[in-house]
Amino acid sequence: MFNQLIQQLSSFVARILVSLISLLLSVIIVRLYTKDIVGDFFLLTSYSTVLAQVFLFGMAPVLNIMSSKGVQLNKIVIEIAKKNVVSMLCMFLCGLIILAFFAKVDYSSLIVLSLLSGVLLIISELMKGQGMYILSQIFNGGLNNILFLILIVVFIPNKKETDLEDIIYFYALAYMCVIVGGSIYLRIKYKVSKSKGLIDDVITYSIILPIFISTVIVYMFSQIDLWFVSRLFDNDVVAQYGLAIRLTAVLSFSTLSVRAIAAARIPKLMNDIQALQKDVSLSCLFSFLVSLVILSGIALFGKLFIGLVYGNSYELTWYVLLIFSFGQMINAATGPCDYLLSHTGHGRYLMIISLVSFLFLMTLLAIITIRFNSVFLFCGAVSFTICLQNLIIMYVAFKKTGVLSLPLINFKRAYVS
Repeated sequence: MFNQLIQQLSSFVARILVSLISLLLSVIIVRLYTKDIVGDFFLLTSYSTVLAQVFLFGMAPVLNIMSSKGVQLNKIVIEIAKKNVVSMLCMFLCGLIILAFFAKVDYSSLIVLSLLSGVLLIISELMKGQGMYILSQIFNGGLNNILFLILIVVFIPNKKETDLEDIIYFYALAYMCVIVGGSIYLRIKYKVSKSKGLIDDVITYSIILPIFISTVIVYMFSQIDLWFVSRLFDNDVVAQYGLAIRLTAVLSFSTLSVRAIAAARIPKLMNDIQALQKDVSLSCLFSFLVSLVILSGIALFGKLFIGLVYGNSYELTWYVLLIFSFGQMINAATGPCDYLLSHTGHGRYLMIISLVSFLFLMTLLAIITIRFNSVFLFCGAVSFTICLQNLIIMYVAFKKTGVLSLPLINFKRAYVS
C-alpha cells in the first residue's frame, strides 16, 4: 500500500503540473484573442479530442497490457499499424459527419490535429505500461502545451491581427515535436521481456471494438453538449461554455492521475481480489477527497477567480463549471470502475452501458434543443447522465469482478460470472 501511495502522490503532482499548464494555456488564449477565435479554437480541439479516440480505436488497455508484459516494441507497432488502416478511415468519416451536423471548422486542420493527438495517446499508453506514469502525463498534455505557448508568444508578435490558422499551425508543430521526442525516449527506455511464448501480443477486434465504442462515447459525453451549444448560440457563448469544459478537465486531475495508475495495476492484480479491492478503494478515496476540496473552492471562490483571471465577460463560465463539478464528484468517487470492466475481459458490458447512457443523453439534449434552448440545462443533462452512468458501471463491475469501486469499501466476497 505504501508503494501505491507513493505512486498516487507522484502521479498526482505530475497531473497538477499538467493541469496548471493547461490552465495557463486557457488564460493566455482567452486574454490574447477575441471570443470568435477562442470559440472556434475550443470547438476545433473539442472535435479533435473525440476523433483522436476514434484513431486510437479502443487499443489503449491492450497497448497498456502488452507494454507491461514487455512485448517487443516492433511487434506492437505492427499491430497498431494494422488497426490504424481501419481507424483512420473511421476518423475521416466521423469528421465529415460532425461537420455536417454541427458548427463548421476547417476539415484538414481537424484531421491533422486528431491524428497527432491520437499518436501521442499511443505513446502515452505504452509509457504507462512500462511504469512511466509521470512521464506519460507530462508528454501527453504537458510538454506539447508548454511548447505551444512558447511558439505563439515568440512567433506571433501581433496578437490582435492573428487568425485561427496561425494558432493551429503552431499547435500542430508543438504536437509533432513532442511526438518525435517521446518516440525516441520510449525506444531507448523500453524494456523487452525475456520470457518466451507470450501469447498476448496480438490486438484482436473482438477485444478492442467494445472498448472503442465505449471510449468514444465516454469522450463524447464530455464534448457533445458544446457541439449542441455551437448550433444554437454565437461564439460569445461557445467561448464561455468551452472554457468551462476545459476547466472541468483541468480540475479533474485527481481522477485522471488515479485512472492512469489503475490502468496498469488492475491487470497485475486480477488474480488477487482482496489486494485489488484495497487498491481501488484507496484510489477512489484519494480522488474523491481532492474533488471535494476542488468543488468547495469552485463554489466559494470560483466566480471571483474567473473574473480576475479571464475577465468579467466570462461570468457564464462559473455557473456552467459549478454544474459540471457535481458530476465530477460522482466520477471521482467511483474511481476506475470502467477499467474494472474493460481491463478484466468484460468490455462488452461497458460498451452496452455507455451506448445506452449516450442515447439517453442525446435524447435529453434533443428535448432541450427543441423545447427549452437553455445553456444550463445542457450542462445539467450531461452531469446527471454521467452520474447515472458511473453508478451503473460501478454496480456491474462489482457483480462481475467482486470489486466495489467506492472509497473505504473492503468487501472480501467476489461475484465472478
